[in-house]
Amino acid sequence: MKDKTKLAPAVTPMQHTPQEFVERYNALCKEMGFQIVPEPRWAQSKDTGDYRLVIVSQVVALNGGD
Repeated sequence: MKDKTKLAPAVTPMQHTPQEFVERYNALCKEMGFQIVPEPRWAQSKDTGDYRLVIVSQVVALNGGD
């Protein structure tokens, strides 16, 4: 086995534009019938007791589940 180890080929990261991401995401949402929806909520800190605004992401059906 000595001297039989080969290096893996170099991996080149794919370069995409923000617009391409949006187009692919929208196509996936349409294909699957779901999308990711952020919802702001107030949450009370368990450590300090103060309130903080948090963003909760949910996966929801398009068209209200029709």
